[in-house]
Amino acid sequence: LKISPKTFIAVPGILASGLGIAVFAMTGQVIAAIGVSALIITLPLLYVVWKKKQIQTKIIMEMPDAIGMVVRSLKIGMAVDAALKEAGDALAGPLGMEIKIIYREMAVGIPFADAFQGFIRRYPALPDVRLFATAFILQRETGGNLARILETLAQTIRNRFVFRRQIKTYTAEARLSAIIISLLPVLFALVAAVTNPDYIGKLTGTALGRAMIYAAICLEVAGFVVMRRMAKVKI
Repeated sequence: LKISPKTFIAVPGILASGLGIAVFAMTGQVIAAIGVSALIITLPLLYVVWKKKQIQTKIIMEMPDAIGMVVRSLKIGMAVDAALKEAGDALAGPLGMEIKIIYREMAVGIPFADAFQGFIRRYPALPDVRLFATAFILQRETGGNLARILETLAQTIRNRFVFRRQIKTYTAEARLSAIIISLLPVLFALVAAVTNPDYIGKLTGTALGRAMIYAAICLEVAGFVVMRRMAKVKI
């Protein structure tokens, strides 16, 4: 993001406070004001999580191509550092930037292993990054044919791509069921509000009914998260 962490925290905090006070002034409902404030604060965090996931996915998708560039450079006689620089300059995505960071760190005197360990620390949740960095570190420490090691690694990563797609296909029904089951109560409430307003009015018109609605929303969100987690398979 192009904004500072302080701005990222301050702006949603100010908006959440202002809108929360406005909602409370208009409705007199403390829970509704807290809900609006929590939503305003949560949305930017969810955006950051989504962007992080996008970057991680791009890094994994670009890795076989980056490895192929390094392997081709090594096969024509280039040194490892020069091969990394070549791959970093050729790739425009986030992986290219990470490779440039590694090369620049080594250029200013940071040890080879420490530069790659930094790459691992920036993406601890990606096993492919750990495999990529470990291949370079082990080759530098123990020797061996780096080009052949990287070719095997690239094929392993491509096989993981295929396996991920298969898992996504196999769990599609469970993920769709989580969405449908979570939306059914909401759709039923909307239909009932249109066809029989008095029926819904018993919930929205009393304090106990509103409390039940808030509890139902929390349970809906919790149920959706649990069902999504059950359908998620770690590779």
